[in-house]
Amino acid sequence: MVKSSLEVDGMEAIRKKIVELGRKGSRIQNEAIKQGGQILAGAMQKEVPVSDIDHAHIKEDIVVSNVKRIKGVPHVQVGPSKETAWRAHFIEFGTVNMPPNPFMLRSVRLSKESVQGKMFSEVKKGLGL
Repeated sequence: MVKSSLEVDGMEAIRKKIVELGRKGSRIQNEAIKQGGQILAGAMQKEVPVSDIDHAHIKEDIVVSNVKRIKGVPHVQVGPSKETAWRAHFIEFGTVNMPPNPFMLRSVRLSKESVQGKMFSEVKKGLGL
């Protein structure tokens, strides 16, 4: 899977408060992260070019992983699965014969505010605010 990263402003302070809530906070946080990943996946599906060749298209193969932790920080991976990731790499970075079309990077930039908003609203909903 080709990876991209998105840092959400203000999430660290909220993450600390959620950690204080324990198990319930962890579930709330995981759901918010997953929902943010879904927003990014939708943006990627809109931005990825689609060929007229009859094969599995990247657009239909954008997936959101389960929540994972790296050094204690929860995250999801969003992008094409192994089936189409090799083609997505060529599109994103280009080749000798094709200029790059960074649809994943563009998706992150275009959806950043929507992802943040969705994550904050999911946290508020989970906390009953």
